[in-house]
Amino acid sequence: MRSKAALIESEVARRLADRALMSAMTSFVGYVFQALLIRHYATDEHLVRWVAAMAACETISGIVAWRSLRRYSRSEDSAPHMNWQAAALLLTGTCWGCSVFLPGVRDQSLLFVANLCILAVAGVFSIHNLCLHWPSLATFTLGLLAPSAFSGLIDSQSWLLRGGAAMLTFGMLQLYGFKTRQLERREIGSRIAMAEMTLQLTCKNEELADALEANERLAAQDPLTGCMNRRGLKQRYRKSAARRKGDAESLGIIMIDADHFKAVNDTHGHDTGDQVLQALAGKIKSQLRAPDSLARWGGEEFVCVIEGVDAAGLWLAAERIRLAVCEEPVVCKGVTLAVTVSLGVSLLGKQEAFEAAVDRADQALYRAKHSGRNRVGVLDAVAVQRWIDCVSDPAEPRPCPQ
Repeated sequence: MRSKAALIESEVARRLADRALMSAMTSFVGYVFQALLIRHYATDEHLVRWVAAMAACETISGIVAWRSLRRYSRSEDSAPHMNWQAAALLLTGTCWGCSVFLPGVRDQSLLFVANLCILAVAGVFSIHNLCLHWPSLATFTLGLLAPSAFSGLIDSQSWLLRGGAAMLTFGMLQLYGFKTRQLERREIGSRIAMAEMTLQLTCKNEELADALEANERLAAQDPLTGCMNRRGLKQRYRKSAARRKGDAESLGIIMIDADHFKAVNDTHGHDTGDQVLQALAGKIKSQLRAPDSLARWGGEEFVCVIEGVDAAGLWLAAERIRLAVCEEPVVCKGVTLAVTVSLGVSLLGKQEAFEAAVDRADQALYRAKHSGRNRVGVLDAVAVQRWIDCVSDPAEPRPCPQ
């Protein structure tokens, strides 16, 4: 990345080229007005030649400025073109200043004063256009006023007046140009500093947003099993509920708890218990669809949210999970463990709070555990008995009668 000083010099080159190009395209107003002023004193032939020479000089200066702008747009070094710009401006200023030497003009003192005023006005405009690059300002104003100073050598009676006026005007232009250059460079430096600060703040904000997003993901994720935690599931349900507002589809809740998990920790240690929970989470996930959600609710408890199901579909989903867990034992550190789960199910009613449906699923889970574990529980006692009749042969589960 370029330094601040390099950025300032690059911006100086761009502004100089832009202003020099604008000046080359508009300065005809000044020298054409001057030509009209002296047309009654200078011959037509000399006047036409002078205007043509001025147009040629301004064209050269404009071409140099245009090429410098192209180099700037390609992020190339514009310093050599700034020197060429100063040389072109010296040529332009000298040609303009030589208007005082046109035959029929140099002998008129009053006309000389009028010409000098026009040249001084051109010099004042050059302060704004060229002050950022002192060689350009100095060469242009020197070329502009030196012929007026030298004209005093031809007219010995007014050499002090003419030379002094030209030199004083040149000195004032340099002084004001120096002060203006300081202000403009300070303004450029401030703009670059603000741009850099804005870029840094933008980058910091993006980094902060990424960090916050990562923290939110971590805060909503269970580090052991990789699935959501309780907070993450509640957040996801709130977003889902906002999208599903007015939707006729229902949500089903399945509360899952590993049977006799405390005995696993006590007998085989907590490391083995953690591996059992990881294997259990993997088996549950394998039975869920893409829209469904799984979260570790706490300890050995998990909660599934099943989207777009009725009572029979929810019971079948819970039964698939139960069979997937109990049919294949978990192998941890060479130890084969038969793991089963108890499940409770509930449907989220209309206008019902999510936590209320989870509480009902938890009560159904409690019934499943007290009914012998390794089964799916519901709250209705009659339905529980009919469910027990349905699953008397676990190898061939059938939908629970409603």
